[in-house]
Amino acid sequence: MTTIKDFEHTLRTAELPLPNGHAVTARELVYADDRAIEDAHPKPLAPMVRNANAGSNAPKVADAGDPGFVLAHAEWFDRLEIMRLAVAIDYRPEGRGPWDRLAGREDRAAWLHAAVDELGGRLSMADIDRMRNGMANIGRDALEDTGLGNSGAGSSPADG
Repeated sequence: MTTIKDFEHTLRTAELPLPNGHAVTARELVYADDRAIEDAHPKPLAPMVRNANAGSNAPKVADAGDPGFVLAHAEWFDRLEIMRLAVAIDYRPEGRGPWDRLAGREDRAAWLHAAVDELGGRLSMADIDRMRNGMANIGRDALEDTGLGNSGAGSSPADG
């Protein structure tokens, strides 16, 4: 039986390639990191519009196809990925301390936005995507190392 103790040592690190041929160590983000990032950098909301398929008294519905919203969402997602990367590599924006020492939403938001401005000015989106893909593999590799992940052969309960 798997218990929470089985996950204690599953947080791993990986070397992520930098454009200059060097590498930087990234750690797997934990749930608390992701929640703090999303709290400090909330997702944009689609505009609410009248539902053309309902009566005039029907509640409005989100228009996820609104061009302004589509653009805002794409920009939000790009910034989110840079923020996650900054936390994972323990980036230190100029004049700011480490992420794990920040207290409060405003401090985290200021740190994250400074990190985006600095990293976004140094890395292309292709570099960021390459590093993000490396980060995505950290957790997957960690689960497979413990035998808790779905690595293919023999992982189905029917294979038991």
